[in-house]
Amino acid sequence: MRKLHKKIAALLSACTMLISSLGTLPVSAADSSDDLKQYNIEITHNGQVVDSFMGMDAVYNTYYQWSGPFSCAGFVGDFYEKFYDGMIMYDINSYQGKPHIYYPGHKGELIETNYPVPGDVVQDFKYSHVAIVKAVDGDILTLIEQNWKWTDQDGKVICTVNRKVNKNNVHVYRLFLDGKDSRIPYDMPSVSTAAVTNVSSKGFTVTASAFSEKSPLTAIRVGTYPSHRGMSGITWTTLTPAGNNIPVSSYYQITDPAEMSDTYITLVEAVNKNGSSSYTRLETYVDRTSPVITDLKVSNITAEGYKVSCQVSDNNGVVAVKYPSWTTANGTDDIPYNWEGNIYSNGTLYNGYSEYTVLTAYHNSEYGEYNTTVYAYDAAGNVAKADIKAVINPAAAVTLDKTEITIEAGSSEKLNPELESSGKGKVTDELTWTSSDDSTVSVIGGKISADEVGKATVEVETSAGKTAVCEITVTKNVEKLTVDRLADEIYSGMEITPALNVWDGSKLLSEGVDYTVSYSGNKELGKATVKLTGKGFYKGSRSLSFNIIPAPASGLVSTENTSESISLSWDESPLADGYIVYSQQKGETKELARVSSAEFKAEGLSAASEQSFRVAAYIKQGDKEFISESASLTTATAAKRTEGLSADRCGNCLSIFWDKQQGVTGYEARLTDKDGQEQIIAIGTPSVLSCCFLTGINGEHSISIRAYKEVSGARFYGEWSEEIAV
Repeated sequence: MRKLHKKIAALLSACTMLISSLGTLPVSAADSSDDLKQYNIEITHNGQVVDSFMGMDAVYNTYYQWSGPFSCAGFVGDFYEKFYDGMIMYDINSYQGKPHIYYPGHKGELIETNYPVPGDVVQDFKYSHVAIVKAVDGDILTLIEQNWKWTDQDGKVICTVNRKVNKNNVHVYRLFLDGKDSRIPYDMPSVSTAAVTNVSSKGFTVTASAFSEKSPLTAIRVGTYPSHRGMSGITWTTLTPAGNNIPVSSYYQITDPAEMSDTYITLVEAVNKNGSSSYTRLETYVDRTSPVITDLKVSNITAEGYKVSCQVSDNNGVVAVKYPSWTTANGTDDIPYNWEGNIYSNGTLYNGYSEYTVLTAYHNSEYGEYNTTVYAYDAAGNVAKADIKAVINPAAAVTLDKTEITIEAGSSEKLNPELESSGKGKVTDELTWTSSDDSTVSVIGGKISADEVGKATVEVETSAGKTAVCEITVTKNVEKLTVDRLADEIYSGMEITPALNVWDGSKLLSEGVDYTVSYSGNKELGKATVKLTGKGFYKGSRSLSFNIIPAPASGLVSTENTSESISLSWDESPLADGYIVYSQQKGETKELARVSSAEFKAEGLSAASEQSFRVAAYIKQGDKEFISESASLTTATAAKRTEGLSADRCGNCLSIFWDKQQGVTGYEARLTDKDGQEQIIAIGTPSVLSCCFLTGINGEHSISIRAYKEVSGARFYGEWSEEIAV
């Protein structure tokens, strides 16, 4: 299809050599630039390149070329195919109107324009010749073309380079693809580094750089409009530059005070001498919404001043809050002339909360009515304001309803101040409460809390330095004190007076300073009473007790352990009337005997059995018996004599047998050689063995066996068995 269209285009193309068909301007009207100067040149050979534009050569032959690649139509078609691969321009110079476009996948069309730019198609009014616009200077077009030639009177073939025509004497067509301007990009000016700065609620500054490589810039236009008004609200500023690289700076001022916050659209357009133009588009949000001030209030009014606080909010954030203040009596003379730029009136600002303290020191320490205007600013310069008043009338004097208090530690009480007016209206003052000893008495807002015993002075002071005091005494009942447990005391027949450790928290109190002590029933056995009475800051009394007991039995040991009995002895206990011996078996305690001396023999016991005993001393007073703490012992009866011993010998090996005993821990074997040398050999666990096997027995020996019971590391042996020879 492409080849077919090209063939049709070539056949339909006919470029007349009649100069009158596409008039040429006089050379004197040509552009002054050497590159665009109009001149004639002789065609001396075929394929001669006479001009070039955007990489396309204008090629001439010495003979006439009515169609094909060297015709005027061939040049225009090839020029556009260079930039749009596959595009075919046909019906060129068909005497039926403008050429047509075939471009696969797109709707192509040439549309006539009154604003030519380089790359547009030029066609004479007779539709007999076509060319390409090379440059534009007002209404004058410079062309590049093929087959515009003639033979002069000398027979030379001549063509014109950079031929000039008036745009009003020709058709000028612009390429549109799919309804969009698709001009050939040549010598297009550009707009770069476009930016918006200094944005505020009043306007902003637009900066950019305009550049045109070949043709000088002729105009730079900056237009701005708010989005909600559309292009109908655009305001243009036109600059007339001189040169090819021009910096641009333009300030857009919002003059309508009722204009809302909006996104403002700015177009920066550059136009060069060729008539080519380009633009860039900027979007800038302009905040015209003022902050909001809420919860404005006055607090902490004292003789030194007062605090103003408020909540501030803004869609883009509040950046500063100022509080210029003055007295009603002296007017705004109190405000520095440069208060807006002075830190004097700056308030604090954190998370939407702002506050400021107005000091009377900045206003000649005057009392009376004050005025504060609050200004809240956002980053765009929008401002909101609100007014508030405060009256400063400090108290002439202060008194308390109580001047002395005695109070129990851990409790609290309220002191009520009374402020005396200076006669200038309602008192507006702030009180400060202090304690001479915070560890003893703390005070908050007149409420005193007694923490520890002692004395403290609570003082209340007005902002003007007027004071009143109350003397506080803090006491504590001895019931709330801690007393270390009294240990049992040993009976001596004399009065016993143990010392007390009395604590108030971590503080050890002193007898005679903080408390006194008296005793009763502290001589005889039994319970004795101690009376603790508070002294100084400690009040009340309480009773304590301790026990007087016999001296405990001690030193309990076994002196002889046989297979049927165990003999016990222990240390004598002073003043004891006697001793009680107990047996403990399987968790049960049984009294065995009462004895007057410090010894006892338990008989009728099983051999090799574990036995536990306790011994306690006792004293009788009247019809009461007092028993001491006991001494304990765990021991065992000895094993029986081992019977039934026999042995078999084979060489130096010996097998030994005996009658097994119940309850024993183990056995030992005694080997005696013919020289009387003895060797004791331990034999394994009796629950498994009642025999043993010995090796390495050389020569004649005699052997005997004995059993033992082991308790708490002590062994209680039975008698050796009858000795046999092996």
